[in-house]
Amino acid sequence: MAERQVAYLNHAATAWPRAEGVGQVVASWIERTPGAVARGTDGGDSEMDAGRMIGRLRRRLAGLLGVSDADRVVLAGGGTDAANVGIHAVLDGGSGHAVVTAADHNAIQRPLEQRVAEGGLALTRVGVDGQGRVDPLAVGEAVQAETRLVAVTHGSNVTGAVNDVAAVVTAVRRAWERIGAGAEPPWVMVDAAQTAGVVPIDVEGWGVDLLVVSAHKGLGGVPGLGALLLGKRLAEAGRLRPMRSGGTGDSSSRLQPERLPERLEAGTPNVPGLAGWDHALGVLGEVCEWAADLERELGWLDRARAGLSAEGADVYAADVGTPRLPTLSFRLPGWEVQELGAVLAEPFGVVTRAGVHCSPDVHEALGTAPEGLVRVSLGRTTTAEEVDALVRAIRELAGAGVG
Repeated sequence: MAERQVAYLNHAATAWPRAEGVGQVVASWIERTPGAVARGTDGGDSEMDAGRMIGRLRRRLAGLLGVSDADRVVLAGGGTDAANVGIHAVLDGGSGHAVVTAADHNAIQRPLEQRVAEGGLALTRVGVDGQGRVDPLAVGEAVQAETRLVAVTHGSNVTGAVNDVAAVVTAVRRAWERIGAGAEPPWVMVDAAQTAGVVPIDVEGWGVDLLVVSAHKGLGGVPGLGALLLGKRLAEAGRLRPMRSGGTGDSSSRLQPERLPERLEAGTPNVPGLAGWDHALGVLGEVCEWAADLERELGWLDRARAGLSAEGADVYAADVGTPRLPTLSFRLPGWEVQELGAVLAEPFGVVTRAGVHCSPDVHEALGTAPEGLVRVSLGRTTTAEEVDALVRAIRELAGAGVG
């Protein structure tokens, strides 16, 4: 398959190839260090190196994503893990209400639905428009006196539509003022797995309380790593419930330490993987021109969109001129979605992603459930040749559907 691959158009799942040198850095850390982090004054050089590297990684993420204190960068075992850590931290049991949107990924929806199933949490789901975009005012209207968490996806992994997070935060705060429910508005969680490293993000400028990112998409790292970034208001509130407890290097208490980031981290971290992520952020910071990269990717996306439409495909994407990611989804008359995705991969060597993309409510809103769509998602390394390979394949397949 690797020899026949023509086009990798599945960056919304995992960006590939990774930032240059990531694999070598991960291998080097596996070979040359035991993987521990200094947790005392007797740590060896390799342990101190690991501690400094992780500190640098936190600072890089904080600087890129708009957090002034790197201690509010909580490292996790992926974006899904980060989302679960954040939800558990602010929903500590008992009754309450949360707001989600139809744009939200299963990593947000399922932990909340689990709490609903167990009793004690009520959930309101806000719809999306025909492009998969959320209306901030509708989110505000869903807020109730009992609301403790509002979750919103920054960018759709189906249509590429980017939501106005700052407007959502404003709508939530204004709704809370109208309700007059108390001094502490609901916490706002943003899923930025698709947007981090692709479009600008400003946690503190937007007033976000929790931001979830993963390492292996726009941030250049390896799978199985992510981070939860905390806003000032939440960190200062000091009422964070750890999802897991364990070793942190501080054994002065029988309970998990109160200070961040140890409050929400426990156990030995994946030091080689984190070293790879730290290296990736350093490389991307040196070689990427973020706005220019996105403009180029959107140009290739529009080329794909025009080509697919010309061959009779039904394309689902955010409108040109609106905030968007280099992602679209489509279906081709006469073809089942899964079959089309499989045929594109073999024999054409065009890698896409077919299905509902862990976002079933978006597909319900688009009228494409339960089968879903074939998704095309571009990245920094995408070329015109890859886009043209997709369009050529669809041209050959159009009219030759399997029924």
